[in-house]
Amino acid sequence: MKEKISKLLDYLGNNDTISKRTFEDLNLSSVFKLINHTSSKVGEQYLYYSIYNLKSNTRELVDFENKIKKIKNFTNKKEIKKKLSLLNKNRSYNLVDTIFTRWLNLPYWWYSYAPLLVILLLSNIIGFFILPKIFIYSLILLPSTYLMFHIINKGYVYYAIEFFQNLNDFISVISYVNANNSLYKFNSHEQFKKNTFLINILLINEVFDKKNMIFGVISFFIDLIKGLFLIDILIINYLQKKITLNKNFELDFLKLGELDTILSIIELRKNKKVCIPFYKENTLTTKEITHPIVKKCISNSIDCKDKSVLITGANMSGKTTFIKSIGVNLILARSINTCFAVEFIFDFFDVVTSIDVKQDLEKNKSYFKVEVDLMNELIEKSETKKSLFIIDEIFKGTNTKERVALSLSILKYLSKNKNFVFVTTHDVELTKLLKNDFNLYHFDFKVENGDINFDYKIKNGAIIHNYALELVKTSGIPEIIIKNAEKYLKESEKQL
Repeated sequence: MKEKISKLLDYLGNNDTISKRTFEDLNLSSVFKLINHTSSKVGEQYLYYSIYNLKSNTRELVDFENKIKKIKNFTNKKEIKKKLSLLNKNRSYNLVDTIFTRWLNLPYWWYSYAPLLVILLLSNIIGFFILPKIFIYSLILLPSTYLMFHIINKGYVYYAIEFFQNLNDFISVISYVNANNSLYKFNSHEQFKKNTFLINILLINEVFDKKNMIFGVISFFIDLIKGLFLIDILIINYLQKKITLNKNFELDFLKLGELDTILSIIELRKNKKVCIPFYKENTLTTKEITHPIVKKCISNSIDCKDKSVLITGANMSGKTTFIKSIGVNLILARSINTCFAVEFIFDFFDVVTSIDVKQDLEKNKSYFKVEVDLMNELIEKSETKKSLFIIDEIFKGTNTKERVALSLSILKYLSKNKNFVFVTTHDVELTKLLKNDFNLYHFDFKVENGDINFDYKIKNGAIIHNYALELVKTSGIPEIIIKNAEKYLKESEKQL
């Protein structure tokens, strides 16, 4: 399914604002499913493409928001969405191939020799009336040959029929939308209206219900006539040339996709938990932000101006979900101008992540080697584009002393050039070493009657207690082990 949804992206590419790693790290496939209220496959593909191609300045966002406001005031939104649903068939995923290639992948002879075969047949028919004794045998042989030729190549015909079914649906939709909206004007349907009759001839067999005996017989005879005179092949050849000459299809496809995407955004905004974001240079501030795919997600607020963020806290306390929510909402701000928060103020950062890091056995890379390679990518990005780096538990693939040293050096480097870093760590040493360079926050928990209770709320400052041991005490591990661990911890702290 992903391969079908991403077809428009495959044709047009992305503007390097989102990598596949970031897309996966932030679970954007699940986010996409949640925000997708499009009525057509065209809109679905355009919305997916939009997430990979973020808007780069306020002018683009303002223009986009103005379109949303205008379309919101349409009184016929339901009718337009209903018409768009004509392009919601499973085969409609392939419409993008029709539009952006405008070329059927058929054998060479189909275009070169098929017309000559029809001319040969017509010549023999004329010859039969002039010299019937000479042409009678070829007139019997040729139609039989052509009919067999038609049957053998029926697969190509079906492929072409789907091609033109999709195109016919597209022409029908944009013709309606063009006449019933004041914002988008389409052009390709005007140039193709003259060919509607030929498309209908090509698709005429699809009208008849093959399960009905009478219709089945009618369909058979129509197909027989088409086969004898290679009518399908001639029509397909002719229409192919007309499509190739029409330069407006791609533009109209994108207009229709944007329209459907905006209708989807209007539907999404009926959710009271979303807001329209605002731009402010070197700022990333949010009130009551949530992660859209986390059920009953606890909201959090944070105010960052000119400083990055370092977050400490126990596992399962909400650190990773929070930094992911920041990344997800920044991407939504720059793609659909809508965020899951009460307020979201942002700068045009590219989002770059290091979250779900795994060793690569196929390439013989250890966990630490993968981390190092990824950090190299982040460093290169920090030098070229203003970025938001989201890092979950930096350098957890190596020993404590070297991890702290490397983390300290890299985090300071990444936060240069007006970049922002949101990083989680279990190394409390970093909170002391970076207190002047980073805003410090933490997530905490309480142990009550032997149970762990997380409130999932972000708090100012670094965490001040040894949370790992407190969590272990509730896990059933023998008390002697825990006491020894506490003893070793005190001894190591004295040594430091």
